[in-house]
Amino acid sequence: MRNIGRVINLRADLAEIALGRHAACESCGACLASLDPKQRTLLVANDRGAGIGNTVEIEVPPVRAVGVAFLLFIVPLFSVLAGAYVGHRIARALGWPEVAGAIGLGCLALMLSLLILRFVERAGSRGSMARIVRILPCEDELEGRR
Repeated sequence: MRNIGRVINLRADLAEIALGRHAACESCGACLASLDPKQRTLLVANDRGAGIGNTVEIEVPPVRAVGVAFLLFIVPLFSVLAGAYVGHRIARALGWPEVAGAIGLGCLALMLSLLILRFVERAGSRGSMARIVRILPCEDELEGRR
C-alpha cells in the first residue's frame, strides 16, 4: 500500500513521516494508528535521503500489513481470553467473585498486550519496514515550472 506524507523528523537513517488521511488507513493498522487515533506518524527507512519538510511517497510492504493486522487483533484477543481464564481460576482459589477476577485480569492482560505492541512497533524489523519510494516535488517547485 502506498501513501503520501511529510517528513517531520530524522533519526539516523530513519524518517518520521506525518501521514495524510487516506481511506485505506482507517482499517489497515500497519502503523498501529488505531492505538492512538490522534497520532498519524510512521517511522520509515530513509533510503532516498529525504529531509525535514519533504513530501514523500511511502510504501508499506503487504507482509508488514498482514503481520501487524495479526498482532493488532489476534494477540490482544488471546491476551484477554488467557487473562480472563487465569483471573477466574485465581479468584476461585482465593474465594473472591470469579467474574470480577476474570474481568479484572482480562482487562489488565489487554492493557499489557497493547503496551507490548507499542514497543514492538517502535523496535520493528528493518526488513519489513515501510520505505520511502520517492521524494515528491514541493508545490513551490511545481509553480516555478509553469
